[in-house]
Order: sequence, then C-alpha cells, then structure tokens
Amino acid sequence: MFSDGLRDGDGQETPQLGSKRTSLKNDSIDSQPNALFNSKKSVASSEAAPKQPRFFLYTKLNQNQTKSLKKVGTNVGERRVLAEIFSLKTITNVAPNESPSKVELLKLDFHFMNYMFCKKRQYSNEKVSTMLAIFSHVFNEMLEK
Repeated sequence: MFSDGLRDGDGQETPQLGSKRTSLKNDSIDSQPNALFNSKKSVASSEAAPKQPRFFLYTKLNQNQTKSLKKVGTNVGERRVLAEIFSLKTITNVAPNESPSKVELLKLDFHFMNYMFCKKRQYSNEKVSTMLAIFSHVFNEMLEK
C-alpha cells in the first residue's frame, strides 16, 4: 500500500502525518467551508464588547509626568502630583475651610499605594506609567459596575 506509512494494530498501513497521500475519509470540514468564520454569533459578541485599550504606556501618565513624579521625592509632593495626573479636583482645588471628597481621597490613596509599589521595585518610567494606567483602568471598571 503506502511505503511511508506505519502499521496499526490490525496490520494495515496508515499514512504518516505530513504525507502527500493522506486523505480524510469524512470531509465534514470541507463540506462546510468557513463555517467557523461566518458565524454571526462571534461577530455580534465582538461588536458588543466594550473597547479595551490595547496598550497602557503613557495613556494616563506621559513621560514628563512620570519624571516629575520621580523628582518630587516627598510623600506630600507625590500625592499632589498624582492628584493632578488623575484629575482629582477636590483634592487639588480644596479651599482652606473645606475638606476633600472622601471618594477622591480613596482614589488618591489607591494611586499612591500603587506608585509606592512601583517605586519600591525601582520601576522605569515606562513601567510606572503602564502599571498605574492598568491599575487605574481596572479600578475605574470596578467602580462602574
């Protein structure tokens, strides 16, 4: 039969994978070409899904902001810069007689702790920007739900 085939348990030769002589007895895949690709369900589910950013590098913090964040050096200064970056207006524009919003204080603490994580591990500016953007995205998604 086939010279390049192997013998199975019944003593019959079976062709090897990659052999030019292999053929499918059941051509169910060939009888329905592109059945998987023409599925309306897969197209509809991809259109309904919200668009997620593909890259997070410099989406929330640009290069200058990450550099200024690293240059500040004090916790108060870092918190102030983070509040400006993440648009926490009640913290940056607080009057002397007013207290900032508790929700924005929570957000600031979240971003500050994440920045401390990056700082402790001596992340580069690119890694800091990416990590804080990812954390911010996940945090905002959680708050929306």
